[in-house]
Amino acid sequence: MKKSIPLIALWLMALPAVAEDPGRVYENKLTPLKDPEPILADHPEFFQPIVEVARYEAPTLVQDENADLSVRAWRWSYNARGIVEMPNFIDASKTAIVVVHPWGIDDDNGWISPEPAGVAFNCTPIKNEMGHRQQREVLDPFLNRLRGKVKYVLHSLPGKEDPIRAKIYRSLDLEI
Repeated sequence: MKKSIPLIALWLMALPAVAEDPGRVYENKLTPLKDPEPILADHPEFFQPIVEVARYEAPTLVQDENADLSVRAWRWSYNARGIVEMPNFIDASKTAIVVVHPWGIDDDNGWISPEPAGVAFNCTPIKNEMGHRQQREVLDPFLNRLRGKVKYVLHSLPGKEDPIRAKIYRSLDLEI
């Protein structure tokens, strides 16, 4: 019993220090959105705009001190039976953009997709061209607009470069 009294006293002395800085408390509250615009509607030639009857906004998730970049995240919630959107305000100078390239399969045809259906990327030459056009018209301007503002713009390369990946993915190590 004597040993527990000093521990309780120490714990009680620490309580005011904890109470002084409560930190940030996230309020998990959903607010229904009335007549929201469809998600991904700015490029309907590449993406089917997402229209959902039940849409909600959650409180801000990330609020950096020197925020200069607004990012609106969204996800489907089975509990809410709808899409939950979360505004985020982040410091671009502490942010990385990672472009994840779709997986490819080496079929010994090099950069030429076999007809009638390819085995890599978007599977057909027509879909591959649409994917390339989307990269040129949407992704590249987006990345160029943020270069110099964000800390890093990175592109993924799944695994270490080996002879197969060297054929499929462009890299700085590629010797031509």
